[in-house]
Amino acid sequence: MTSVFLAGGITPENIKQTIEGVHPYGVDVNTCTKESNGFKDPEKLRLFIRNAKEVGSRCHAYAQ
Repeated sequence: MTSVFLAGGITPENIKQTIEGVHPYGVDVNTCTKESNGFKDPEKLRLFIRNAKEVGSRCHAYAQ
């Protein structure tokens, strides 16, 4: 099996579907969690991490 990192266009809103569809080793988060001033938006990061952990734990348990 090959380990895959996903990047590009991953948002707090689509991270669950992304992980469930691909089962990546990891994901990169950048532009979609930034505010217009270029800094990370703390609330978007919280939502991204919460959603990723929720579905990630289910995928990890399934893979075991």
